[in-house]
This record gives sequence, C-alpha cells and structure tokens, in this order.
Amino acid sequence: KSLTAGGLSVSVAAGAFGGVAAASSDALPGDSLYGLKRGIEDFRLGLADGEDERGRAYLDLASTRLSEARRLMERGRSGPLDHESLGEVRRALSGMRHDASEGHRLLSAAYAHDPDSLAPMQALSAFSQSHRETWGALRERLPVQLGDVSEQVSSVFDAIDDDVAPLRSMLPQPPAQDEDSGSEIIVTATKRETTLQDTPLAVSVVGDDQIDKRNLVGMDDYLAAMPGVSYQ
Repeated sequence: KSLTAGGLSVSVAAGAFGGVAAASSDALPGDSLYGLKRGIEDFRLGLADGEDERGRAYLDLASTRLSEARRLMERGRSGPLDHESLGEVRRALSGMRHDASEGHRLLSAAYAHDPDSLAPMQALSAFSQSHRETWGALRERLPVQLGDVSEQVSSVFDAIDDDVAPLRSMLPQPPAQDEDSGSEIIVTATKRETTLQDTPLAVSVVGDDQIDKRNLVGMDDYLAAMPGVSYQ
C-alpha cells in the first residue's frame, strides 16, 4: 500500500508540474511563471544536438520572443507604455535579436558544412517569411525609445534574407494567397488555437497549388516539402 501511495504521490506531483509548465508557456516578462518558462526553454535548447537542430531551436525561441513583444505592446493599447513596460518590450526584442542571430549563424554554418542539403537555408527562409509581416506591423507601433533595438531586429531579418536570396529559386515557395478569400490559418501546435501570425513558432504551409505542382501524395512527400523537418 505504501508503494502504491508513493507512486500515486509522484504521479500527482508530475501531473501538477506538467500543468504548471503548460500554463507557463503563455507567460510574459514580469509574470510569475516567466522564469519557469525560460528555464524550460533553456533545458530544451540543451537537448538540441548539432548546428542544424540547435539553429532551428534558436529560431523557435526568436519566434517566442517576438510574440511576447507583440503581446506586451497589446497591453499598452490604452495609453503610453510606462518605464517598466518599455523595459520588458526591450528585453523581449533584444532576446529575439540574439536568438534569431544565433539561429542564423548556426544554420548558415550547417549549410556551409553540407552545401548539398538545403534544409538549413529552408528553415531560415521559412522563419523570415513567417515573421516579416508581423515584425513590420509591430515595428510601426514601437515608441521612439525602442528605435535602437528595432533597428537591430530589422538588421537580423535583412542578414537572413541576404543569405537566402541566392538560393531562393531552389527553395519551396509559400502558396499564393487569395486576397478575396479572407481565409485564416489556425494553428493548434501549442495546444490552443492561434492564428498563424500569432503562433510563436516557425510555421510552413503547403497549399493545394503546391501539392499539385510537386505531386505530393504520401506523408513522406509532405515531410520532404517542409523546411527544416527531419523524419525517421
């Protein structure tokens, strides 16, 4: 009975921690669970192996920091941001710049070591294409006090695009969007429904035209079309 009770206690504790960890995924700088969120991120980053995998992990972190900065700015819609809020947005954008730069550096190195594999450059291209528009809209709303970090983030996007540009014709292209369709892509990878623009991950979409053009039939075909995805 004691063993059973002990096992039950461990299970309950593990379940409780899992619930707290899941709740921390939405935490923002200044929230009580934000330290736990960053600790989990650091742990996952430590598990990434090799330049390619670590580079993609850093891009995911950059996506998260960008989403945090956008949400922090949403909090300030009722009026100008106070000094503390400005500092939180600055830290989020500085983190985004650092993580995107590291992802860029590692994935560029991975491609240099194996030029026959375009997966690292596909991951960089997907990151830029997924977040350029979101960043552009956010940058227009940033107060002048954040002009320096704004320039730094934009320079990272520019550096990625400069490296990807010579290979652009060889990389899978995103499907064309029908301006009149009004369709919106909903992502559930974070265990909650968010729009594609609000999802803190690098997301790739394969549309009907690309499926037909590339003759994608089975799961292996779809996975091969996804930038930065490895499957065994």
